[in-house]
Amino acid sequence: MKLERLKKLIKSKPYATSLIAIILIVISYQYFKGDDKSNVNIVKAVLGNVVQEVSVTGKVKSRMSADLSFEKSGKVSNVYVNVGDRVVTGEQLVSLSNGDASSVLNQSKAQLKVEEVKLDELLRGARKEDLQVKQSELDKSVNDLSNYYSDIKNTAENAYIVADDATRIKTAGIFSGYKTSAYQFTYTTCANSSESEASSLRLQSEDVLDGWKAEINKVTISSPKSELDLVLIHSKNNLTVVRNLLQKINDTLVTGCTINNTSLNTYRTNISSARANIIGASEDLENLEQAIQSQKLTIQRIQSELNLKLAGASSEEIKAQEAQLLYSKARVESAEAELSKTIIRAPFNGIVSKQDAKIGESVSVNVPVISVLADSAFEIEAYLPEADLTKVDVSDLARVTLDAYGSDEIFEAKVIFINPGETVIEGVPTYKTVFYFTENDNRIKSGMTANIDIETARRENVITIPQRFVIIKDGGKFAQIKDGELVSEVSITTGLKGSRGDIEILTGIKEGDEIVQN
Repeated sequence: MKLERLKKLIKSKPYATSLIAIILIVISYQYFKGDDKSNVNIVKAVLGNVVQEVSVTGKVKSRMSADLSFEKSGKVSNVYVNVGDRVVTGEQLVSLSNGDASSVLNQSKAQLKVEEVKLDELLRGARKEDLQVKQSELDKSVNDLSNYYSDIKNTAENAYIVADDATRIKTAGIFSGYKTSAYQFTYTTCANSSESEASSLRLQSEDVLDGWKAEINKVTISSPKSELDLVLIHSKNNLTVVRNLLQKINDTLVTGCTINNTSLNTYRTNISSARANIIGASEDLENLEQAIQSQKLTIQRIQSELNLKLAGASSEEIKAQEAQLLYSKARVESAEAELSKTIIRAPFNGIVSKQDAKIGESVSVNVPVISVLADSAFEIEAYLPEADLTKVDVSDLARVTLDAYGSDEIFEAKVIFINPGETVIEGVPTYKTVFYFTENDNRIKSGMTANIDIETARRENVITIPQRFVIIKDGGKFAQIKDGELVSEVSITTGLKGSRGDIEILTGIKEGDEIVQN
């Protein structure tokens, strides 16, 4: 009777719906709640490989790259390449104007030839023709020296005329007095020291001019060279006295109390003109004296060469000439080195990656103007965090992916350098690490972003479980092992932690054990 009534209730629509809902709730509860054992995660300990990796991001760089600059400053004269051009070792890339350096090199090479010829002559001995040529060269040099000496009297007279004009004509009106009396300025000056010295020099210059004139009149172009040398020396000294006089007078004309006195402008003009004339005369005397000294040295050299030819060469002379030849070769090498400083050449085969030089532009020393990348060898530069430093060693292998080609394209690389000095990036110590690609690949380009996984350790055929199943408490490590319906906690020792969440088990667990995690 009761069963029939239940059937009627179920068949009744409102009650049927409610009953079905209750049944579903109960079933869902039982399904999700289940037995307490259903909340337990269980894995089996298995034999496998545990791999530890460190992941970093870096940039691809050319293994060989060079920022090239000049070793001396100058103006760019030629640019031979553009960005993207392929170059070979030694190829000229950029050059500076180097006419001076080229000239020095050519002169050095010419002198080297001369020294080589001299050595050949010493080794061969003198020929009659050589003696005649050298004697003619000596005769000409002696005659040239005589001509220089013949110019001394005229040059000294011209210097005297300039000095006389500067002292007695250009200073007219500036001083009162004459020879036997002290000279005084005709205008007021506040340069007391210069005024006193100028007055004294004006009186001294009169004596100098008188003695100078007498000395010049005494000599002739055929006078002994020693007397003519003295005339030249005395003329230079006499001009110095007059030059000092003009300087002191000029000092009085530009002092504070005279600078604005326009009535003295005529004096200023005369003194300025006189000083210029004196400088010109001094240069003439100096040039003549230098020419004479140079010609004397030339005669000595030619005479020595002639004597050498006449006497024949001794072993010592040959050795000396050999040393001179080596010196000349060194000068050529030095000149070549200086010339090379004006030329930038490719240090290796590669591609021009930067070119900033412009023709006509001035460049400074050690400022890079062109860069070259090696076109076949690349490396990766990355910065390893301090926390991973002890895990990575030189020679560790790495798997690399490049953003340009996605994660499916794997490139192999090797750690070849770890900088022991830190580089602080955003407050975190990091260590520069360099990787070499183990194989060349034309797809690799400088500047690409590289994602690097470094294999730092590996254990093969070891017992492994997930790291999350390891319990750490009371300073030890434990795991829960299920044996039938029983679960017991055992002490374990672990080894290498894998980068994928697994860990090596050394003791306490054997292959096939079921490990429980609540």
